[in-house]
Amino acid sequence: MRYPATPVLIAVLVGSFAAVPRASAAAPVITSGLTAVTVVVVPGSFSYKIAATDSATWFNAVPLVDGNPGASLADYGLAINRSTGVISGFLKDVGSLKIAICAKNASGTGLGMLTVQRQSVAWVVYPFHTQQVVSRSGHSL
Repeated sequence: MRYPATPVLIAVLVGSFAAVPRASAAAPVITSGLTAVTVVVVPGSFSYKIAATDSATWFNAVPLVDGNPGASLADYGLAINRSTGVISGFLKDVGSLKIAICAKNASGTGLGMLTVQRQSVAWVVYPFHTQQVVSRSGHSL
């Protein structure tokens, strides 16, 4: 005796198959720019998003001192949101800051080196005044 497949049975099988989670095939690769230039105006706000391929689910950033981890982002006025990859805060000092960044998924970790150039700016304030200028033809400009 032959039994025809019922639509309910097919839907259950397809639904079960589709619900099986698929692990990412590769470790993330950092795709965001690795140099950030910011102007610090005592203090200067800063924001940078670590972007990566292959569905990265966790991010981290560690400042380097003389090429070695030795400080925290908080020492520079920064923090990282480990689920979104956003590094933000208020930079305090001028100079170059190197930050090791990483993005993780179930298959591995992608690494990168972010260089933040912190620059100061001098503000020049000019008094605002108006002056009417008249052209040779007698019209106001």
